Amino acid sequence: MNTEFWNKFEQLCEMSGKTPTGVVRAIGLSSGNPSAWRAGRVPGMGVINKIATYFGVTPAYFMGLEGEKEKSPAPEGAELSEEETRLLEAFRLLSDPERALILRQVSGLVREQ
Repeated sequence: MNTEFWNKFEQLCEMSGKTPTGVVRAIGLSSGNPSAWRAGRVPGMGVINKIATYFGVTPAYFMGLEGEKEKSPAPEGAELSEEETRLLEAFRLLSDPERALILRQVSGLVREQ
């Protein structure tokens, strides 16, 4: 049973003083989702992105791909390069499983450096 997502989600709820049901309702999801997650079901990347945005963490935090949960602020005046923009546009066209695979691979490359 995969409980990593649930453990991190529950911890963020507790730290913010919110209930899991309150959080999912606030982001427009069914109140039955927390029960499924507690049982080991992992939501798709779209839902993980919504939850990450709600809590101000990175989606990778929920997948155990990085130690830091907070998003790094962008430097003032920083903009995406043309190459970064093309990469982001291509990433958005992928399915949730494909995105998860890419995130795991990139995380591995970053750790190797």
